[in-house]
This record gives sequence, structure tokens and C-alpha cells, in this order.
Amino acid sequence: MAATQLTSPERYELIERLAVGGMAEVFRAVAYGEHGFEKALAIKRILPELARDPEFENRFIGEAKLAVKLSHANVVQVLDFGRMGGTLFIAMELVDGLDLAALLRRYKELGRLLPIPAALHISIEIARGLDFAHQHGVVHRDVSPSNILISRAGEVKIADFGIALAAADRRAGADGRRIMGKWRYMSPEQGAGEPVEIRSDIFSAAAVWFELFTGDKLFPGDDADTIIRNIARMAIPKASDRRAGLPARLDELLCQALERVPAKRPEAGELLRGLVEVSYGSSIVASALDVKAAVSDALAAPAADASGATPASRGLDDLIRAQLGTGDGAVAEEENRRTAVAPPPADAFAVTAPADKTPDKNLDTGTFVRLGVDEQGATRWEVDHETVAAAPRAMRGGRSSAPPHEATPVEPPAERSRRRLLLVVASAGLLGGAAAVAWTVTRASGADDRAESTSDAGARTAAAAGEGALATLVIDSDPPGARVVVDDKPLPGRTLTSVEVKPGASHRVAVELAGYEVWLDDVAANPGERIRVVASLVAQHASLRVVTRPPGALVTLDGEAIGTTPLSRGDLRPGAGRTLVVSKADFKPISIQVDLDAATPVEIERKLDSAIVYGRITLHIKDGWAEVSLGGKSVGNAPGILRLPVGSQRLRLYNPVSKKSKLVTVDVVAGKTNHYEFGL
Repeated sequence: MAATQLTSPERYELIERLAVGGMAEVFRAVAYGEHGFEKALAIKRILPELARDPEFENRFIGEAKLAVKLSHANVVQVLDFGRMGGTLFIAMELVDGLDLAALLRRYKELGRLLPIPAALHISIEIARGLDFAHQHGVVHRDVSPSNILISRAGEVKIADFGIALAAADRRAGADGRRIMGKWRYMSPEQGAGEPVEIRSDIFSAAAVWFELFTGDKLFPGDDADTIIRNIARMAIPKASDRRAGLPARLDELLCQALERVPAKRPEAGELLRGLVEVSYGSSIVASALDVKAAVSDALAAPAADASGATPASRGLDDLIRAQLGTGDGAVAEEENRRTAVAPPPADAFAVTAPADKTPDKNLDTGTFVRLGVDEQGATRWEVDHETVAAAPRAMRGGRSSAPPHEATPVEPPAERSRRRLLLVVASAGLLGGAAAVAWTVTRASGADDRAESTSDAGARTAAAAGEGALATLVIDSDPPGARVVVDDKPLPGRTLTSVEVKPGASHRVAVELAGYEVWLDDVAANPGERIRVVASLVAQHASLRVVTRPPGALVTLDGEAIGTTPLSRGDLRPGAGRTLVVSKADFKPISIQVDLDAATPVEIERKLDSAIVYGRITLHIKDGWAEVSLGGKSVGNAPGILRLPVGSQRLRLYNPVSKKSKLVTVDVVAGKTNHYEFGL
């Protein structure tokens, strides 16, 4: 492992816990790799009551995978995600500075406004970060001052991309609305509990920008209902009315970004260009140096808060609170919408250690070693019982470039893995082709078995547990919510679920979920073992063929377009009573209820009926005849009777002999024949 691989360190040491919120706790940490590599970072560890929810776990991992891919100067980098201490975590870039909420509070305490060049540069950098994320299909959903981090060097970074969505279902109100973010910076659609897309972030960013330039929160109110009502109805003030010297073009950009109708708001890239034009057009030199000076002024001011901490001493804590997604004290109480969850007990993540090396009980810290990557792509970490949490810090003063586990006689990771014996076995399912199962077997062992083989350790576990002890199967599925049958007996509930079984024998496990192939496998366990079985379910597919006369009709299934006729699809989701609609311009649409299943292909043939109503006219030409066309298409000759669509129609009369032509208008009425005569 090269020292530059920041996302694959050998161990993490959690130095101290900095904050606890309704969703997670945040630690200052150090990552260690080979050749003396060290990297300071922040680790956000999800509270265990959330991590135990299988639906939350799947959503969190999906969002974390997305966040890891966002690498940009204006986005706080997510370096790693995985499982640690019985729960989930993400490792993030640690920025030396403070969050924008703290910066604005400090300037308000000083009775000053943030200098316009600094405010403009921060606004430009926020737009730049949002533009990058939106180009990658990521919606933040919580753009607010506490999620904008400002470094001492003047860097501007947006924190917490993508992760907050994982907890959305946990925060649904009594009326079922899922509302994420902080009330004062929500878009109208977000406050109403409606689905949000990238333009919701634009509205939130504009509310932040208004506060940046004026020092005032855009939407006043002391409670959520008042704030949301103001967001939906209040007349938007001009920033230039609150602060002299602001360019008129800035008012225009804020007005556009604060449109109540999402479709009327510009995208982040357009706003970025507009803000840069404001800088150039107004001769405002806006740079990171201006932001650096503003941060320096704020941190240098010696005013202390209620706890006695000065801004300089609390800057890093403000930063971590922002990465955690909670404000401090009054800010969290006033603006943070996140539902409170009771903090974990003091020993929830207590680090076990030898009796003579007890870590500081006031810190939920510890050293974790890397075990590998699980089937979901998350790194797996386990507490290093042989290394006291504080030991690497004590070694740093006088040690060379050797990694921490070489500086003290600590048992090698390979031997420790034998002692805890975390065995991952992958096997291919026999049904559905690509189905797979991961078994995680954990066996506890004694203190003198470092040189034991895997089979010896298993035998010792069986002996220690007693021949009559049962084994436990913990059965999960991807996707979750599946029905489980073990040895032909259905288990209560849905995945994630567990059952005790007799050891030694092989047990048939079946996992069933509507729309997916039945997953089958045989699992055997030793006495006292606890085995985790994860069934990766393979979706069933149904076949559908649709033919129409005339062809070229659009086919939709449950409102989603799936192609045009003649249509042949073999990858559709099965389901009964699905709505199939066939439509084509100038023809009557057809709606059909179809039952799709994997066993029986569905074939549909239909003749489309015209939706156009026709009438007739008689048309005479004085002193001759003419070819008649409608919309460039021939409809017959005159004199004669013509069949035409009902309504006012504009016809072209043309005599190829005399080369004379004329445009005329006729009225066609259903059930009635009108008579017309024209001369060329």
C-alpha cells in the first residue's frame, strides 16, 4: 500500500470526540499507512440506533459511494466509508478554519458587515461547488451557512454532500412529509415536503448569499411555521436596500435565484457566470486573499462565548459541527430541523484493552485496523485490542518515520485476524445465475491461540460453547424486505432477521421477494457460531411485444415511456394490473391493463382509430378545374366532393395547365355539406 492512498490506510486512530448530534458523532482522527504515512482527518460515525436499520444502512452506503466520487476544490472530500465499532462511518477531509455561520456570527458580534470582496468571493466559490455537484446529478438539500466551511487560507468548501438523504425516512413527520435541511434556508418546495431537485439548492444558496452581503437573515421568524410562510409568500427585499454600494446586477441575480417556481431559477453555472460578471463589471477584486483576511479578523478578535472559549479556540469545533451537520447551541435550536435522537450511552463504543492499559474513559476513542472491503464496497474496521488508544499519540514525539505499529511490539494484523477470525466466504447461488451470498463468521478465542490454524480456532470455539449450543443465522438481503424460509419453515418478519438452528447439520435457506428470483443456499454452522448470510437477489424480467397499425405509436407502462411500435422488450419488471398506454398523434389512445410475469410473454396487436373528425364540402371552379391540397398534401380535384377534417381549413387550388393558383379558406362541419365556388 502506497503512502499516497488516502482512502486505504492500515489503521485509524480516533484522537477525541468533538461533537454528537441527532445522526452521528464526529471524531478528530489520524490515518496511518506504510512508510510512516499520517493524515489528519475527521471521522463521522453514525449513531448505532440508525445504523441498525437495514433500510438506512442501504441508503447511507449508496449516498456515501456517490459522495466519495465528488472530488472538487469547493467540496469537502469524503475519503472513505465503511463499518467501525458496530456501526457505519465516513472519513472526511479536515479543514483548518471555521464554518460560515460562525464567521457571520462573529462579524455581527463586532458590529460589522463582511467586506464585499470577501462576500462576493465566497458566493462565487459556493456557486462553483454547486455547479460541479449538480453536473454529477447530486442535490445537496441542506445548503446553509453551517455547511459552508472556510479555511484560514481563504478556501471555501461545501460539506455534507449526499449523506443527509440517507436519514430522510427516519425524519418523516406525522403527516408523512420528509423534510431535510434547516427551515430558514429551505426552498418553497422543500418546506412543503415536495420532491426537490438541483434548483432547490439554488434557492437555498441565494438565501445564504443575501445574508453574506447584508448580514441579515433573509426570511425572518421565530418558529418554523412563520419562516415557511415567509419563504412561500414574503416579498423579496433588494440586498442593495439593506447595504449601500452593492451592484444592481447582484439584486437581479438574487431575484432570479429566489423565484418561487423552480423552473424559473437559473442553474448554478449561470449564476456562477453572473457573479463573476458582477466582480468584473463593478471592478470588485474578489479573491481568496480577501476571505483569508476576513477569517483572520474574526479569529483574532478576543471576544469569548458563554463557555469562555474565544473564536480562535472554537474555530475547529465550529468546523466539525458543520461537518456533523448540526449548529452549535442556539443555532441548532433555532434552525436545525433534524429530529433529536438520544445520545448513546458513555460506553456505547468503549474500547476494550488489557487491564493495565485502560484508555481515558472520558473519550470514546480507539485504534481500528483495516480488515478488508465487504460486498457493498464499504471498508471493514475492527478495534485493535492490543494497542491502547493513547499510545500512538505518546509515541509521536520521539519516533522516526516508522509506522506506529512498528514502534511498539504490537501483534501483526495477520495474527490478530486469526485471533478474531473474521472469515468471509463467497459462493455463487444456483438459482438466478448471478445471485451471491456473503457469510461472515465471528469466533471468539482465548489468549494463547496466536499460532492456531483456522480449523483449530473453530474447534476451540465449539468446545468452549458446548456441544449442545445452538448456532444463529442472521439473514439479510439486497434489496431488503424479503421473506425468509429456513428448512421449509417461514420466519416471522422480513430481512434483516435471524433464527437459531442446530449446529453441524446443513440448513436450506430460501429468500423470496416479489419481482425477484427465489434465492437458495445451504448453510452449516458450528455450535455457538453467529453467521451473517446476505442474499443478493436477482430481479425477474417479463417480456412484452406491442404491434400497431399504423406503426410508430408511443408505448408507456405505468406512465413511463418504454419505446415505440413495433416494440419488443424482455427486461420489464413483473407485476399484475399494470397500465399500458399506446398513443400516436391524430389517433385515439388505447389504455390496457396487463399482467406481466416472467413465465408468460405478453403480445398485443391493435389497429389505431383516427381521432380526427371529418366532414364534406362540394367545391366548384369557375371556367375550369384545379388540383386541391391541404397542408402540402393532395386531397382531390375540383369540381368535386372533398372529405376534409372538421374546422376552418386553408386549401391551395392549382391548375397545372394555366399555372394559376389560389389560396382559399373553407369551413368544414361534421354532418353537414357546405358548398363553395372559386375562380382562379
